[in-house]
Amino acid sequence: MSKSAEYRLSWSEIRQRYELSRSSTQELLPIIPDDTEWFTWLSHVSSFAFHGKQYALTARREHTQRGNTYWYAYSRIRKKVRKKYLGKTADLCSERLEQIAALLHSQDTSVDLHPDQSEALAVRSHKRSPAREKKVSPVPLLTTKLCIPC
Repeated sequence: MSKSAEYRLSWSEIRQRYELSRSSTQELLPIIPDDTEWFTWLSHVSSFAFHGKQYALTARREHTQRGNTYWYAYSRIRKKVRKKYLGKTADLCSERLEQIAALLHSQDTSVDLHPDQSEALAVRSHKRSPAREKKVSPVPLLTTKLCIPC
């Protein structure tokens, strides 16, 4: 079972602003994103959930071997976890979170195909004359072994 984030930054349609709350109690915190207090708060937490205008992600602060800290976005889409770089604490604003959330989810629109399958799909979708119509196997290597020669 996955652990939920302690804090949540959410877009409020009613109030037309981002609101930071504690996930367990739904208590709103008096911190306004992109304000000075926001960046101070970010330096004291290790992760939070972000629910933007359209998409969601989990932001986590990670430490490098050289001692630097950077924020990364994680999102689970179709049982696959995707990761994107968010930046340093000073760069972490609501606009950046929205941008990366959209980017993570835009990758989901393309179907993950094996290179051979995507090539075969392109061949199938290409318009050909009915006289030259052939069956296209998704794996070109097997085509020579399984098809009758022309």
